[in-house]
Amino acid sequence: MSHDEQLLAILRKRPGHYVSGAELAERLGVSRTTVWNHVEALRAEGYVIEAATHRGYRFVASPDRMLPDEVRRGLRTAWLGHTLWAYRETDSTNDIALARAAEGAPEGAAVLAELQRRGRGRFHRKWLSPPGVNILASVIFRPQLHPSLVSQLVIAAAVAVAETLRALHDLDAHIKWPNDVCVGGKKIAGILAELSAEAEQVNHVVVGVGLNVNVTADQLQKDLRATATSLCIELGHAVSRLDVLRRLFLDLEHWYERWRRHGFAPVKARWAELSSSLGRRVEVVSGKAKTTGLVADLDDDGALVLRLDAGPIKRVASGDMTVVG
Repeated sequence: MSHDEQLLAILRKRPGHYVSGAELAERLGVSRTTVWNHVEALRAEGYVIEAATHRGYRFVASPDRMLPDEVRRGLRTAWLGHTLWAYRETDSTNDIALARAAEGAPEGAAVLAELQRRGRGRFHRKWLSPPGVNILASVIFRPQLHPSLVSQLVIAAAVAVAETLRALHDLDAHIKWPNDVCVGGKKIAGILAELSAEAEQVNHVVVGVGLNVNVTADQLQKDLRATATSLCIELGHAVSRLDVLRRLFLDLEHWYERWRRHGFAPVKARWAELSSSLGRRVEVVSGKAKTTGLVADLDDDGALVLRLDAGPIKRVASGDMTVVG
């Protein structure tokens, strides 16, 4: 534990009370000047710590930032999120997680960022988010799985995100195939899975989640305001990103474990309950090809099973889907 973390732990154990600089210096094994420097460093991170002459220091509040120590406080997972790396700014949390996984990072390790310079979605589309308002997280998984079935993990992650929004804030969240979560027909979260694999076996999968939490309507890109939303927009007020992230990690762990132990069937069943398109007529655009039909099912490799207007069944593995009836 670093000196900053030790200092915070001491102050938090005495809520509402001051701890003298002399006591902090003795317990940390440093000078009082060094204690002051640590306090200033913590304030720079957003912690509110009061200082009073002849009384010492008093902890007041934590920042709503994706700091590892703050995430771990109240985290109820058995293993997911116990190893964390957090960045003020980075190119892509998925890129860092892929590199960490290749170096041997454990399953459940996560990378967090306040801002991504090159966040991306499917088909290398840009994922833009203002700094410090949303959740940008990538988690490492190491399933015993054939590469062709990684889409099952994406579906499990989508279920987990929808469950988080429903349980924590009672939102009517639904899944838009293949990897979006929507509220009121507007996108609130996107999921991107990237992997390293041999011919028959996955080495590791990184699941990236971008979840709009406290971004306001004015902060959204103008071209997205009609199709995107956030928790803040839906609820009418800002919420704790840390609370949302901790619950998201818990739901991701639950649905991953359920999928790993019981297969795709329970995940697929919950997807069917949360799907915004099952039983509806949709159009799927993939490149220059367009396919229109009724959504009949989800295949075990994550493909959409459509009943075409002419009658036959067709599997669609990827594309952009729009409900048309």
